[in-house]
Amino acid sequence: MALKAAADRNGGNRAAGTAGYDASAVYVADQLQAAGYRPQIQRFDATLRRVNCHLHLPALCAALQAEIAGAVTRACEDREVEAA
Repeated sequence: MALKAAADRNGGNRAAGTAGYDASAVYVADQLQAAGYRPQIQRFDATLRRVNCHLHLPALCAALQAEIAGAVTRACEDREVEAA
């Protein structure tokens, strides 16, 4: 749970090169030290590849809301026709 909390405090991310990663490393080092070990955090260079997703969530939500509103309107109109 502590590692999830580190991610939650850092935008849900513990990937290398992020603050969530650093927080996780410090947590693990602290736990090892409490257990009697002498951990050392070593810095290293790494090549990271980031994949960007072009999903625009607000636009998707607006489109879904419009589709749902349309379905509700059609359902209400269908019931009015049946009642008539």
